[in-house]
Amino acid sequence: MVQEYEQLDRRTLATLCDLFRQLGIALLFNWARVEQLGHESFCFVREDFEDEEEFDTEWDVHLELVHQVLAWRGLKLADHVGRLMKRYADTHVERGNPWVAWRQGAGRGIVSQFVRELTQDDFIAALAARNIHLAVNFPDAKVPLTHLGHSTTQSGRKSFITLEWVSSTCVL
Repeated sequence: MVQEYEQLDRRTLATLCDLFRQLGIALLFNWARVEQLGHESFCFVREDFEDEEEFDTEWDVHLELVHQVLAWRGLKLADHVGRLMKRYADTHVERGNPWVAWRQGAGRGIVSQFVRELTQDDFIAALAARNIHLAVNFPDAKVPLTHLGHSTTQSGRKSFITLEWVSSTCVL
């Protein structure tokens, strides 16, 4: 029976490690990522506009929306990872912030070893996820989720950024 629990721990911890790495990327503001996604999702060309200033305005608005999409998804991912971390930590006897205790060598076995072996960046991402989950209260009601899709802007042009309401229980 102990071996089954250790095997489950190993799989869970490996999954968390992957999530920490992805979260580190998601939470790190990177203007190049915003611009790359902006270029991939912007469906206009300069020739679509009579005036260059109008094009520049639409582009700036589009980039701001892309930035908001990335920031929102980073927060939602952090909340999700933090929730998983809390559920996992609740199955252990350490109280308070067990992740810091495990990092400092408390406890025995693979959990403490796993946390001590995380890279500094992954551990910081893990703590950020835990703290975001504890600090931000995403209600179970519907919350906004921005994503890439089709809609019409105020100027009547098609845009790839939309805002829709979905349940906060969905996984991004």
